[in-house]
Amino acid sequence: MLTTLEHLVTYDLLYGGDCKLLGVTHDGHIYIEELYGDDDWLAQHDVSIDGGIVHSVDEAQGNNLHITLLELPDGIIKPNPKSCCDYLEFSGSRLRGMLADERIEEVVYPLTVEDKIALVEFMEWDIAPPQIIGIAESTVLSHTQISESIMLVCRRIRIAYRLMQPTVNYDYDSLDVFVLHEHMLDSNAMPELVDCLNDIDDVVLLRPMDCLYHNGYLFVADGGDGEEVSAIHVFEQEKSDNS
Repeated sequence: MLTTLEHLVTYDLLYGGDCKLLGVTHDGHIYIEELYGDDDWLAQHDVSIDGGIVHSVDEAQGNNLHITLLELPDGIIKPNPKSCCDYLEFSGSRLRGMLADERIEEVVYPLTVEDKIALVEFMEWDIAPPQIIGIAESTVLSHTQISESIMLVCRRIRIAYRLMQPTVNYDYDSLDVFVLHEHMLDSNAMPELVDCLNDIDDVVLLRPMDCLYHNGYLFVADGGDGEEVSAIHVFEQEKSDNS
């Protein structure tokens, strides 16, 4: 299903933190929330699918703490809870520590050589595939159903890897990977990681944190990182020849 989605538009938000969807309306408005800065300042936006941000409220890094939150319209379509795919969640180890003391290789979710190579290439990490130990943690952030049998899932995956130059206190660490991937509704198996490393229609997803499919459109809230600001991507389902 990801291959049948066409990129329609992307709108940059204001900051480089986390973001989530509050909902979408039938007349093409997207409500989205950002958390940014070390103190988790809040900003909310009403984004028009045809014109970008039309209204915002913003704590302005603590200089405007008395904002009134956006009023969500009646009938707004909100993201689904994540309860139907809790089996994709686990935490098997500390995110940083000593390999021998914590027997890390026995508690992480293992990865194939193919997974490790694909992961390093996809993320453009400056580490070698053999340094990767496995998945230390998997957290479902959001999901949305896109057909009778398929849902899309946003997950944060933490990858444990060996340090080439250990410190006194730890010889392995972890890195975050945010993915958006397909998952069959009738499955309760962990998908292969190599199948989760996706961009959509040549749109590079930095930190996909929330997703919502409605009326043939997919909305993806993509978190920022450093100098990269958060964004909202909109994709449209390709029309069949018979439509």
